[in-house]
Amino acid sequence: MATASTDQQSPPTALPCSISAAPMFHVAGLNCSLVLAPMNGLTIAYPPVGKWREATQLELTQRYGATTWALVPTQLWRLLDWPGLGDYDLSSLKTVGGGSAVWAPELLRRLEEKLPWVRPGLALGYGMTETNGLGTSLRLDGTYTHPDSIGRPSATVQVEIRDPDTRVALPDGQVGEIAMRSGATFLGYWRNPEATDKALDAERWYHTGDFGHARDGYVYLEGRRQDLIIRGGENIYPVEIENRLIEHPGLAEVAVVGITHATLGHEVAAYVVEKVPGTLTAADIRDWCSAALAGFKVPSQVTFVPDLPHNASGKVLKHLLGTDRPSSDFVQE
Repeated sequence: MATASTDQQSPPTALPCSISAAPMFHVAGLNCSLVLAPMNGLTIAYPPVGKWREATQLELTQRYGATTWALVPTQLWRLLDWPGLGDYDLSSLKTVGGGSAVWAPELLRRLEEKLPWVRPGLALGYGMTETNGLGTSLRLDGTYTHPDSIGRPSATVQVEIRDPDTRVALPDGQVGEIAMRSGATFLGYWRNPEATDKALDAERWYHTGDFGHARDGYVYLEGRRQDLIIRGGENIYPVEIENRLIEHPGLAEVAVVGITHATLGHEVAAYVVEKVPGTLTAADIRDWCSAALAGFKVPSQVTFVPDLPHNASGKVLKHLLGTDRPSSDFVQE
């Protein structure tokens, strides 16, 4: 492992090398540093202390001859859209992996367009702290055949889709709560037996709170249970709308949430970040969605924002969108 600073110069390594882009308090940053690197002989280059920046990631990749990136989707989007991407020698880079959120098919297409010699592929992973990062993984053979999937169950992991109320396993194709079991599953929440009982059943299945379905051996993530939008009795999963929105060439980032409606229960709201502010209208966004989605999934509210709120691991903080955030931050049509 190496600790880098911007004024140091080291020759590229011939061994596998990764640039650390995950905080040490995150399960990915912890496991890669303290478990996988010593086991696999992986060199990890750490950036200087401070916020993650595109230029730093690219400069360290060039300096150390990094062979892989482990990123959250937000970071990869930013790198692929970075104006200076072509100014660095990234020829050593072979694979990109990561997790934290669903990788939209459009992101994989953009990766192939901008860095055609790089393949997604140590694994695009789905897991959480409670499972020590284990869950499902989408590897090279499935990345392009099932790009909207989160992959197959990882080695030693059992995965079931269960009814969220009865916790009975559901057949293929039906949406339910993702449950997982393995030797890596946590024992319980610290001094919180009530929370432990809600998450772990008597057979030590961990109920994730995420919705998804299984098909042909692959698992597909629909979204967090609390993110589910119920509009006039119809279940709407934000990830499907987000995947459509991010395909728009004028959008840099998107998030979809449910907002309260007096008669429908919920209505669909989209928060979008333009690549060039002021070039799109709400009607443009709705028309784009209408071309591929059912009418009840088309956002009734479109809000243009300069950026979306993220936590330290790169996930969008959806609870800060809507009425929880000052209206002055938004330009709504």
